[in-house]
Amino acid sequence: MPPFRDIPRWFLLGILVFAPWAYGSTRPWTLDLLRWLLVGLAALFVLSLVVERRRPRIAGWAAGLAAAILGLGWWMTLNARAVFDPVGPQFHDVGAWVAWLPGTMDQGRSLSFMLLATGMMGAFATAADMLTDAKWRNRLWVTVALVGVSLIFFGVIQRLSGARAIFWVWGDRTGRTFFATFRYHANAGAFINLVTPFIVGRVLLAFRQEAGHAGKVFWCLASFVAVAAAFLNVSRAAMVITMFLLAVFAVWWFFTERERREVHRPRMRWLAPTAVILAISLLAYAFGLERSITRWIDSADNLINNLRYQVYDIIWDQTLPAVGWGGSGPGTFELVFPLSIKAAQNEEVGRWYWMAAHEDYLQTLVEWGVLGGILWGALILGGMTLGCVRLLRPRAHLSSETRYLLVSACLALLGVCLHSLVDFPLQIGSLQLYTAVACAVVWMVGRTGSDQRVRRRRRVPPAEANET
Repeated sequence: MPPFRDIPRWFLLGILVFAPWAYGSTRPWTLDLLRWLLVGLAALFVLSLVVERRRPRIAGWAAGLAAAILGLGWWMTLNARAVFDPVGPQFHDVGAWVAWLPGTMDQGRSLSFMLLATGMMGAFATAADMLTDAKWRNRLWVTVALVGVSLIFFGVIQRLSGARAIFWVWGDRTGRTFFATFRYHANAGAFINLVTPFIVGRVLLAFRQEAGHAGKVFWCLASFVAVAAAFLNVSRAAMVITMFLLAVFAVWWFFTERERREVHRPRMRWLAPTAVILAISLLAYAFGLERSITRWIDSADNLINNLRYQVYDIIWDQTLPAVGWGGSGPGTFELVFPLSIKAAQNEEVGRWYWMAAHEDYLQTLVEWGVLGGILWGALILGGMTLGCVRLLRPRAHLSSETRYLLVSACLALLGVCLHSLVDFPLQIGSLQLYTAVACAVVWMVGRTGSDQRVRRRRRVPPAEANET
C-alpha cells in the first residue's frame, strides 16, 4: 500500500491539470472550484503529516514567510475596519478590534481571497514536500511541462483555424483577445512564459541524459510550439519576455556547459542542445513574424498613450496615501480604486472598470500594505534570488536534472515577475498556482543534501525508502 503522503501529491498533480484548462480559473465558478480544491489539498497535506507523524519537508525560511503571510492576511480579514456598500458605493465603518493595526476594508472579499491564499500555500507546501523525492520531483516537472504543451498546442490550433472564440463556447464575446482557454491573451502569454522554461529544460535534459529518440523529438517539437505560441498569441509583453528568457537560458547553458570536462564525445554534448535552442528561436521567430510586426505597428500609439500609466499615477498619488501603510485588505483593490478615480477626477480612466491594477506590485502594496509587500517579495523574489545563487555556485553536488529544473523554475519566476510590471498575472488563479509550484522549486531544489542519489548502498527505514 502506498504511503498516505502520496494522496495529496497526486491530488496536486490533478489540480495542476484542472486549473489552466478550466478557463485558466478566470471565471467565477472555476475560481470558486479551484479555491475549494486547494483548501481540500491543504487539509489532505496536513492530515498526511498527522497520520505519518512527520514534519513537512520545507525550507525553514520559506515556511516562516508563508506562515507570516497567512498570519497577516487572516489578521487583516478578522480585524475589519469597514464594510463595502455597493449601492453607494461607499465604505461604512464597523470598528476594528485594534484600530491602529492593519485591517481590511471589506471582510467578505478578504475572506474569499484568504481561503484561496491558504490553499495556494497548501499547494506550495505539498510541492516542496514532493521535491524531496526524486521520483515525485520528476512527476511534478513532467506534469507542468505536459499541461503547458497541451494548452499551448490547443491555442495554436485555434489561431491557425481562425476560431472566433474558444471552440466549445458558443456566443462568447471574447473578440480576438482569447488564446487557448484564456479570455485575455496577456494572461495566456504569462502562462506560456511560466511553462516554456520547464519545457525547454526537458529538451536539454533529454539530450544530456541521452534519452531515446522519441523523447528527444517530442520535447523538441513541444519547445517549437511553445515558443512560436508567444508570437501567435500576439501579446507584446509576452513576446518580449519569451525572447529574453530564451536568451538568458542560452547564455546560462553556454557558460555552464563550456566549463564541463566530458570524456565521451565532448563536442556532441554541447552541439546538440545548442542546435536545439537556435532552431527553437529561429523557427518561432519566422512562424509568428508577420503577425507580431503587425501587432507592434498597429498599436504603437496605444503603447505610448496607454491608460495603465494614468492608473499607476492615480494609485501612487491617491490610493496608496488613502489606504495607508497597512493596506486595504487582501482582494479589495477592485473596491477601493474607484474612489481614487473619483478623487482624481479622471474621466478617461473612470469610463472603464478596473478589476486589477495591471501592475501587481502596486496592487500588492494597496491590498497588503508595506509589511505584506515585503513578505510577498521575500517569498517570491527572495526564493528566485536564492535559486540563482545555487546555480552560480560550484555545481559538483548538483546533478544535471537538478540544474535544469532549478534554472527552469528561476526563469519561470523571472518571466512572471517581469510580466507583473505591466499586467496582472499574479491575480489569476491558475497562474498563481503555477507560480507557487515554481517558487517551491527554487526554495527546495539544489539545497545541501537534497540532491543525493538513492543509489547509495545503505539500509534505510521503509518509511524513508523513497526519499532522496
